[in-house]
Amino acid sequence: MVYIERIKLKRFKSFKFADIPLSKGFVCLVGPNGSGKSNVCDAIRFALGENSFKSLRAKKVADLITRGSEKAEIYLQFDGEKKHELKRAIRNDGKTLYKLDGKRLTRTDVLDELSRMGISAGEHNVIAQGEVERIVDINPKERREIIDGVAGISEFEEKKKEALAELAKVEQKINDATIVLKEREGFLTELEKDKNDALRYNEINAGLRKYQGSLLFIELKKVEKEFTRATNKYLELKGQEEEVNKKVVEIDAKIKELENQKNGITQQINEKAEREKNSLFSEVEQLKTSINLALGSKEQKEREVERIKQRIGSLENEKISLNAKMIQLAQDSAGVKERISDVEGQILAFLNERDRASKESALGSKFYEAKLKSNNLLKQLEERRERVRKLELDVEKLASKKSFAEMELKRLESQAPAEKTERESEISQDAEELRKASKEIDSQLSSLFEKEKELNQKLPTTEKMLLEVKEKHVSIASKLQFLKELPENQGVRALLDLKKNGMLPGVYGTVGELCKFDDEYATAIEAAAGHRMNYLIVEDVDTAAKAIEYLKKTKAGRCTFIPLDINARFITDEQRALSKKEGSRGFLLEVVSFDSKYSNVFQFVFGDTLLIDSIERGKRVGIGKARMVTLEGDLLESSGAITGGILKRVSSHAKERAEVERLNSELEALKAERDGIVNSLYSLREDMSKKRREKSELEVKLKGFELELAHIAETRSKERKGKETYEANLALLRQEIERSSKELSERQADIEKLNSEIAELQKANEDSLKQIDAEKEEQFNRKMQEFEKQLNGFNSTKASHEAELAKCTAELDVMRKRAQSIDDECEPLRKDLNALKSDVKELESSLASNNKLYEEKSAKIKHISSELERLFEERNVMDRQIEALALEKGKSSFNYEKFFKDLTRYEIMKSNLETRLADLKTESASYNDIEQVEGAKEDIEAKISEGEQQLAALGNVNLKAPQEYDERVKEMKEVKEKSEKLAEERKAVQSMIDEIETKKSAIFMETFEVVRENFVKLYGYAFKTGEGDLVLQNPEAPLESGLQIQLKTEKGELQFIESKSGGEKSLLTLMFIFAIQMYKPAPFYLLDEADASLDKENSLKLSQLLKELSKNTQFIVVTHNDAVLTSADTAIGVTRTKEGSKIVGVQFNT
Repeated sequence: MVYIERIKLKRFKSFKFADIPLSKGFVCLVGPNGSGKSNVCDAIRFALGENSFKSLRAKKVADLITRGSEKAEIYLQFDGEKKHELKRAIRNDGKTLYKLDGKRLTRTDVLDELSRMGISAGEHNVIAQGEVERIVDINPKERREIIDGVAGISEFEEKKKEALAELAKVEQKINDATIVLKEREGFLTELEKDKNDALRYNEINAGLRKYQGSLLFIELKKVEKEFTRATNKYLELKGQEEEVNKKVVEIDAKIKELENQKNGITQQINEKAEREKNSLFSEVEQLKTSINLALGSKEQKEREVERIKQRIGSLENEKISLNAKMIQLAQDSAGVKERISDVEGQILAFLNERDRASKESALGSKFYEAKLKSNNLLKQLEERRERVRKLELDVEKLASKKSFAEMELKRLESQAPAEKTERESEISQDAEELRKASKEIDSQLSSLFEKEKELNQKLPTTEKMLLEVKEKHVSIASKLQFLKELPENQGVRALLDLKKNGMLPGVYGTVGELCKFDDEYATAIEAAAGHRMNYLIVEDVDTAAKAIEYLKKTKAGRCTFIPLDINARFITDEQRALSKKEGSRGFLLEVVSFDSKYSNVFQFVFGDTLLIDSIERGKRVGIGKARMVTLEGDLLESSGAITGGILKRVSSHAKERAEVERLNSELEALKAERDGIVNSLYSLREDMSKKRREKSELEVKLKGFELELAHIAETRSKERKGKETYEANLALLRQEIERSSKELSERQADIEKLNSEIAELQKANEDSLKQIDAEKEEQFNRKMQEFEKQLNGFNSTKASHEAELAKCTAELDVMRKRAQSIDDECEPLRKDLNALKSDVKELESSLASNNKLYEEKSAKIKHISSELERLFEERNVMDRQIEALALEKGKSSFNYEKFFKDLTRYEIMKSNLETRLADLKTESASYNDIEQVEGAKEDIEAKISEGEQQLAALGNVNLKAPQEYDERVKEMKEVKEKSEKLAEERKAVQSMIDEIETKKSAIFMETFEVVRENFVKLYGYAFKTGEGDLVLQNPEAPLESGLQIQLKTEKGELQFIESKSGGEKSLLTLMFIFAIQMYKPAPFYLLDEADASLDKENSLKLSQLLKELSKNTQFIVVTHNDAVLTSADTAIGVTRTKEGSKIVGVQFNT
């Protein structure tokens, strides 16, 4: 037996946490009011899938979760043949989670699994608070209905109600399908007419084309005959020239011969020019364009190759020259260095010799001191001069370097890249104009496309509206036709058919047909006129008599006639006054329009009837004073009689006729709109085709410009890279010149400073020399001057050599830099040269192929051209010969002139006929597929005229009607099949209802007997004396009977539950509930304070009963009753603290 072994509550209602072990058998939950006992039962129900907040004693999700928590969780552990654990959790947002044995499932899956285990929490095993009291107070019939529910009778009743509802739906669907079939049959009839018209249109059109083609072939034969006749006449005249004179005959013969030859040549020229040359010229022109573009590109690339070659050659020559110069300069530098070294050796030796000579001279101490000072000053002077010489050398080097850089700068500036060519500007401008034109065409195409799109969207809508209006029109027209065919309208229809055939003059039509009015007045008019709307208006009484005679003979029915001269009811002044009263809209006749010739008739029909808004308004006018009718059709007779209610308009159906007329107008308007859209679409598509052709031509031209511009851009890109290198070199040279200029300025400033120092030293030296003895000084000076002179010579030579060396060194530096810049410039030029050579090879290959093809085509053209030139020349020769002969002929007699005029006339006629013949042959080519009709031209023309009249008579034909008709027939078939299926479905539903009625009573009695046996058994457990029973008040009709709980005392007295005390009633009700629950046993039962109204004695009886029942089933009971508690197998205490509900103790009674 499955039972609940344990329940865990986490944050559920008043429980923050509880772990409650449960035993088999009888379990009691006990504690003070509000402690949370019932929350345990709610937790079990919640875990088992209960979703009703009311059943869980809550109003919202938050009521199920402990305050301050985000979710609640319940765990149920089941024991039996196999253990299972069920978990259900719920969050604040209402989302729930189910897990069974650790596997997450949906609620439906959980309930299915539990159901297979026999576990559930429903009405049959849960007795909530107050449930017992509710059942105690119900009447016998309601008590029997509980058995109905257990037995599933209510389910049968629901099924029966559903079946009846389904039956009503099926009936409605059948009725709807019948109505749809009727309506569609009417529409199909109309659509069939459109289909037949379309088929007829195609048939007539095919026949018309056959007759038109045949007429064309007749005309072709006629022109051929006329051409033959004219040619023969022309030849005949040629033959008659001999009669004028022999010379004229010879001339004419020659002219004729020449003309024939000329015509042959002309024909050859035309054939060659048309057939061959035009095609070849087109191909050659395309090839020429391709060749020209390729040649242009090739020439540009070749020019670029030559330019690069020249540039590379120039640079390489320059580099060779530089290398030669650098070698020479290096050799010169080496020589200069050797000479400087020699001079420095000489100077050193000389200085030693001078010092020695100076020491050997025996002069005074003062002299030597002064001389020593002078020598020191001279040394300083020499040192300064040496520095000046070095600076001057540096200045000379820098000047040379600057001069070379300036020369290089001028050279580079002279080689500045060319600016944008005039051709590029011209192409760009032309290309831009083409793009603008192309964009304009795109804009126009876009606008045309949008219009086309709009029309394409509008066309199906219009077609759909047209179809809907047609359906409505056919539906109403079919209804009108159906009403006309009713027996009461047969006489009218017969006479109207007779009138239509012209066999009964004087009959004009029915009253309803010959008048018009707005739809809002239709109900009032038909109510006031009644069946008079179907009365026939005739010329006079005689016409009516003839019509009646015809109806009698043909037995076609009956009619009422109104002659034009009938005595009408005229309106009195009093009635006119009433028509102007508040609430009156005037006379009904005023809202009806008709031909004035029928005035008397409509005066008779409507007479003095007033139109009013309502009966209340009629009271204000005065009921009984005049005949009145409301807008809703309520009729107030002048006698005081009032007719009202729902008006079934079956008399004239003027509203339907007015609707048909309106739909006719709408149909015409929609057809006109559709035709306008179609014509506009054709026009738009033609315009779009022209624009696309224009755009294609522009795109071809633009493509040529873009190719040329791309080539120029490619060249420009390479030039731009060269220009960047060029500008970089310029910048470097300018920086070099600027730096050299700056260094020159610094060196010159240093020289000026040193020169100033030298001047000061020279002055100091002069002062020292004044202290030296003049004679000795003169001797010494002479000697020293010789030394000085020699030393100056050595120094001058050395300075000259050093200046030369500095110049060589500066030139070498500049040349090396130039050589490196030449290498840097040559590398990208060689890459460009290789790429250009590859491009030129590809272009040469393409040109070779195109030139070959061009030569072949040109040769063909040349051959054709030479042939044509020869033919032209031959024709010109013949023209000249003909002119000469004509001149000679003009000098002949008058007869010859007249003859020539006739000849010319027939020649022109022949030429015109020849042109006409060619046109007819071209036109007849489109009719080669037809079968020619034999017959006279007039007959064929009559047939064509007849066919065109038939097409015109058909008017606008819906050529899609055959397809639409087939679709509608298919839909009709589907509707009929659906109707047949619905009929079968109705039969099945009725059969099911009958079966339900048969089974209900048997199932109820079977269930009742089981529950009754259970009740008798339970009564025996609780009461040791007497008998308890369940009795039907009307056993013959159990499903309509009430159910009594009957008791029999040990004395044999019969009692019923209603006569018992409150506690006994509750106990008996519990036994009744247990008896029902035993019908469908459950593994456990929940009783929430079911013993609340029992006294101590009845509580003991309940406890004994529960003790007995719990042997095989688990009972979980919430109670306050000690008598019940003491009988429990397990007692669980629940209390309420500040932290919520808690389990305070579990006691297992053994």
